[in-house]
Amino acid sequence: MYRNAASLNIVDFMTLQVAFVGLDGILIASDTKSASDGPIRRITQARKILVSGDNAFVCAFAGESRSLAVAQELAYDFPPTFHGDQDLWRYLNKRPVLTELAVGDPAPSMEFLIAFQDGQKVWQLWSISFQKRLVVPRRIETRDVCGDHTTSAVFLSDIYYRKDSIDRLKLLAAHVVLGGHEMNSAYIEGLYILIAKHGRPPVFIEPDELKTLKESSARVRGEIGKLFFPNN
Repeated sequence: MYRNAASLNIVDFMTLQVAFVGLDGILIASDTKSASDGPIRRITQARKILVSGDNAFVCAFAGESRSLAVAQELAYDFPPTFHGDQDLWRYLNKRPVLTELAVGDPAPSMEFLIAFQDGQKVWQLWSISFQKRLVVPRRIETRDVCGDHTTSAVFLSDIYYRKDSIDRLKLLAAHVVLGGHEMNSAYIEGLYILIAKHGRPPVFIEPDELKTLKESSARVRGEIGKLFFPNN
């Protein structure tokens, strides 16, 4: 779990986010729970996926409390296009909000998922981490996880993911995040999903559809249980 030993009352953005690349766009699903650690532990709801004002950039974040401020700065000041992977690398390693973190000792306990459209209006999905005093972007071609990598719920995305349409991947993404709650309810709870189809702006799934996805996930879990224990 992410901790800042220098603070007695921080917001802990331990989370579970799953990112899928589909045939027609990208998807990021996240929980909504955040907690302050101190003499009294306070639980609140937090949106952990930010979208720029022009709908051209998406940033999801996990980790210590500073990750929110970093994500906000990235989301509100990101260039419209890049001309190759090296452009992105150079840009990120010239941003003070990131480079100051990268040279810290120890390295910050935070990570990000970012998405933006390339020159052909195709959504690209990337992860950002901090390694050896550098900001390291990595292109996501299929799937990735941000936050609680250790939860066994991640196994669901590993075995069931297929590069399919975004609409067909929504249930799997929801099932992974909701499964994360079953494994780590102290830090993971809630669900919301962002989808971005090529050539279109990103949108959050409406509450009614989220409710349907939650119900479908519960049925899947129940049916799997019946297969393992058919006589119960």
